[in-house]
Amino acid sequence: MKSQARPAREWKITSVRETAPLRPYCAHPELLVHYWREHVTTAPHFSPEQECLVVVVLNTKLFVRGHYVVSIGTLNECLAHPREVFRAAIIGGAYAMVVMHNHPSGDPGPSESDDRITARIRSVAEVVGIEMLDHIIVGGEGHSSYREHGWPSRSPARQRSERRGQTRRASRRKPGKSLAALTAVGEGIGALGQSQATTIHL
Repeated sequence: MKSQARPAREWKITSVRETAPLRPYCAHPELLVHYWREHVTTAPHFSPEQECLVVVVLNTKLFVRGHYVVSIGTLNECLAHPREVFRAAIIGGAYAMVVMHNHPSGDPGPSESDDRITARIRSVAEVVGIEMLDHIIVGGEGHSSYREHGWPSRSPARQRSERRGQTRRASRRKPGKSLAALTAVGEGIGALGQSQATTIHL
């Protein structure tokens, strides 16, 4: 039985609900965290036991135009493709955006997977021409800002990874003597061997 093709449709973006009565200025991480606590965590779909990835859309003056939920994940994971991250931002004509998500564990420190998705989103942002101002992770009463930490190249997760790599490399190095010391030891052994041989002949 042949399935009928679905007709093409005209699409548009519609607002779901009003959040802030006035568009707040959100150029700093603390202001965006306040926006998160006031308007994201109060939504009916939000659960503190699940990771939630949100994109905050900003205009040219860095005032918030709104936000949209990209993905709701599990206790320790939230999957998102750049396609979903940028969809509403592109259609809505965003000048800039901030990516935000929560850590249900309460630890706002970024993980290595957070580093990877952040680097990927930033590379796409450069192509589409939407400035990615920050990626903020909210956990417990604290937060972590990639912009403040220098982006993925020097984020806490990358620094931890580098320290682990240095520790592994150091553990593989066995303590050894210098070439000069080894030469001196070899000469001493050779001299001792000659002395012993002479003694045997006597």
